Amino acid sequence: MDDENYRDIALRKIGKNVVNLHRIESLLKTVIALSDLQYDDLDTGIQGIITNQNRVSQFTLGGLVSDFEKKLDSGRVKDQLSKNYSFSISIESKYIQDRVIALRHIAEERNKLIHHRLSSFKENCNESCKELIAYLDEQDLRMKPEFEVLNGIIQDIKSL
Repeated sequence: MDDENYRDIALRKIGKNVVNLHRIESLLKTVIALSDLQYDDLDTGIQGIITNQNRVSQFTLGGLVSDFEKKLDSGRVKDQLSKNYSFSISIESKYIQDRVIALRHIAEERNKLIHHRLSSFKENCNESCKELIAYLDEQDLRMKPEFEVLNGIIQDIKSL
């Protein structure tokens, strides 16, 4: 394979992984915006979603992971009866820890890719292209399970 082919493959994989990182970030923003809502009427619920969306819209991936952990790990107990509608996510503690660790790792990898790997990438060097291709393939494999988990949460929400 010539230099141009390795470069093209590496650039396509960079694009693919950056898009997949963005998809994970978008799913996290949606899950957070829709989670832990409590409202007495539809208008209040819609306003809560909008407020949550605005709040998380500028979060970094690392900030989203931290907020995701707080949302899932905050078992609130009501001390009074009230008529309201609520939506929250309850997940086993060990599972939460595993997901948060995996998502933190993805956030670290995203930062490493964007801020370090790409700055040292030499697109006209076959060896550099091959190394980056291998790294991106491995990164993609590590991202897929977390994407599927988040996508599953969104699908469960849609089915309500």
